[in-house]
Amino acid sequence: MSDSLPAKPAENSVDLAFLSRKPPFLECDDAAAFLHGLKFEANTEVLWFILKNSQGRYVCAEFLKSDAPQLSNDSASLEDSLFVSKCARGQLCVPVGYTVAASFHLHPRAEGGINEIPVELSYRNRFFSWADLWSVMNPRRQYSRCYLSTGKDGLVSYTSNASDFESELARQIAKNTDKSASLFQRLYERGAFPASIWILLAIGAGELKMVVKGVVEDAMWSRRGALKASWKWDIDPNNKTRNTSVELMPVFSPVFHDVASVASYWRIRQRNSLAGQYVGIVLKHTARDEFITTAAEYSEYVNFDLPKVFPKDRHGNLQYPEGFRVYGFYHSSKPSLPDLLPAADVERFKNFFSPADMTVGLNRLVAAPQHHLFMITPDGAVLSFSQPDIPVRSLIVELTTDFERKLVSGEITTQMYVDKVAAAGNLSVIVPSKTWPDAGRFRPSTEIVAVMADPAE
Repeated sequence: MSDSLPAKPAENSVDLAFLSRKPPFLECDDAAAFLHGLKFEANTEVLWFILKNSQGRYVCAEFLKSDAPQLSNDSASLEDSLFVSKCARGQLCVPVGYTVAASFHLHPRAEGGINEIPVELSYRNRFFSWADLWSVMNPRRQYSRCYLSTGKDGLVSYTSNASDFESELARQIAKNTDKSASLFQRLYERGAFPASIWILLAIGAGELKMVVKGVVEDAMWSRRGALKASWKWDIDPNNKTRNTSVELMPVFSPVFHDVASVASYWRIRQRNSLAGQYVGIVLKHTARDEFITTAAEYSEYVNFDLPKVFPKDRHGNLQYPEGFRVYGFYHSSKPSLPDLLPAADVERFKNFFSPADMTVGLNRLVAAPQHHLFMITPDGAVLSFSQPDIPVRSLIVELTTDFERKLVSGEITTQMYVDKVAAAGNLSVIVPSKTWPDAGRFRPSTEIVAVMADPAE
């Protein structure tokens, strides 16, 4: 473990301010994935820790040297700042009420060894160092899991299972009695010991998995799930039998206590809608006011559904975190024809559910009326629709019957469209914006209500 001060994230003042509030995550993987999403300074050494609190939730904590001026011996100060430092005898000091669950690493790119072939250097730059795994494998460890962020190539984790093989491997890679580096460490760090063999040893010793898959076309780790001895075949682009089933729970946001906090989080983490439409799912605890949301992923809303996100049990049933159930879906906008609309309608239309997305959402509510629909608009508002009324079926029919032509021709204005949706259920502004300046329920005109309440069927 390096004693150097960790690199600060670049361009992440909003995310760092959010982390300073110590948001609790449901699982360790979720906290690690949040750190993985930060933009750290390029080619730097980064070390953070994930702590577990007394409620069983996980929080992110930065590592600082024990003699750093930001820290003091006052436990209250440590509790407030959530730093981790190194104390006497190399042990980690953490705030009272917390334990170390895992370490999080990001390493600068290594130089190639004299006889190291390029592909092995590529593997070495995308896998744990000797020191990373030694901290987890050694018999005096304080935590049993570590994460490595490889940037756009994904996030990988190693978890100890205390196997006999792991114990033996730990003895082989241990430092010499005089604290000098072992032969194994020296060979590996200069590329003389193949990284592909080191990966196989780690697979045999503990549990390796991809928590977040790579986002570039040639990413080495291109799927989420367990890494096995066949990992080379699994990453081969010519492998046509690659497993595409969902193996792991999705990555979740921190735990929130109301929908307004979830909406604010979406606004903080809002992606660039120009890159495509992004979608996700909201879950709520069945007995407590606790909400979590899956990490946003790029997908067409019309093609997005629960089986693409959640794994199945042996009976084929979708699995959710214990105590949580689906609360609703969220997505960004995908306006289909703003350039064809009258000028007065463009901004409101761009910042509202498109007719196509609204149709998809309403059909979902017909099947599960207790669910909620959420939309993050381009100008930063978060809208919701819930509690569909009797007219929702007639609205679905209307939206799928030449509706866009009527919008373009002016036969139906965007405001009339918004009113029709508002009359069919609870349309609310959770987070306001320029286009939607007033938070709260949006009420349609009485004329629209009367029309929509008329049983046209």
